[in-house]
Parts: sequence; structure tokens; C-alpha cells
Amino acid sequence: MVDVDAAGAPRYTFYGLDGILFHPELAAVQKQWNVMIGIHVGSIPIVSAQSSEHLLELIAAAPKRVLVSFDPNVRLAIEPDADRWRESVERLDSTPTSSK
Repeated sequence: MVDVDAAGAPRYTFYGLDGILFHPELAAVQKQWNVMIGIHVGSIPIVSAQSSEHLLELIAAAPKRVLVSFDPNVRLAIEPDADRWRESVERLDSTPTSSK
């Protein structure tokens, strides 16, 4: 949900994120490696306890020819710990892709 405060600045509120999985299953994606050209990762899934490990596993398994992109849109309303955001981005940055 987006709202505007008295100064006209947008305020964002997120509902229902606790039960959402933000990642595809690795086995399903591996069947598509031959046609896949990229994986795009958003900032919310990379700090989500439900999704971060799965996304890092997916990226590590991706063939080197698959482009990995990241949208570093930090949302402190979702995860107020800036160190968690930093650590998540660093883990993503240091995840090698497969040598396939």
C-alpha cells in the first residue's frame, strides 16, 4: 500500500509478506537453463528468511552465461536492521555462478 504523508512524501506499507515465498524452485528452473538468459533478484527476497538461501542456491547453480541482476531497493519498513541488508547484499555479491 502506498500513502502520502502531510509533506507529500510517499509511505509504503507491506502486508502478507511473512507467508510469501519469493523464489522459484531450483529443480523447476534447472529444466529451463537451456533457454534462460537471466535471473533478476529483488531486495526484499534477498533479506527474506523464506527466500534468501534458495535464491543464493539458484544463483550458485546458474550457468555462467546466465546474467544475474539485482535491484538494491532497501525497505527498512520490511527489515529495519541495516546490517541485515548489508550482509544479504554482500552474500549475494560473493555467490559464484556455476562453471557450467
